Amino acid sequence: MPDRYDTTGNPEDEYYPGTSVLINLEDIRDPEELLERETELQLAAYEAIFSSFDESLTPDLPFFYYLHHLMFSPLFVWAGRARTVGIAKGGTPFCPPQNIDSMMNALFAELKQERWLEGLDLDSFIERAAYYICEINAVHPFREGNGRAIRFYMDVLSARTRGDIFDWTKSSTDEYLQACIAGFQQNYTLMISALKRCAS
Repeated sequence: MPDRYDTTGNPEDEYYPGTSVLINLEDIRDPEELLERETELQLAAYEAIFSSFDESLTPDLPFFYYLHHLMFSPLFVWAGRARTVGIAKGGTPFCPPQNIDSMMNALFAELKQERWLEGLDLDSFIERAAYYICEINAVHPFREGNGRAIRFYMDVLSARTRGDIFDWTKSSTDEYLQACIAGFQQNYTLMISALKRCAS
């Protein structure tokens, strides 16, 4: 059964034998059941952050890692930590694990200089959000759950800047994937288009 990611240097016991399911703390071996559980945890994490949203929070790099931990720590021991294995998708490698810290620190230093995109008009916010989504995705700092963590984080920035979160259901999975692929070539137009729709 194919893995969601091609991996290099991966321990053999990371997946349950004969499956594409990552070994997890709840011993869920069915991929559909695992996805349902991840969705439950994602909704709970959103509730924890947005039910009493703290606009004074600092959305820095530790906070980004915290959001991933909040969503996935009931399932994975590595939740909220930078991955230690190389991964690729569709033959395209993501950032080597030894470079993740420097790349993420650089991106979040840039984001801090932009004041976490606070105070921008909608078009400017979407343009910069598209850039950061694509660049963080290219790093792919986590073993799994990168897209969900990035969208969660962007919802936090959106809530701080415009008082609302994105409606990600307005962009299809394939559209988002194609936008991320284009982002590898520093082409952010597809992501900008997707975000404009999700913000409307």
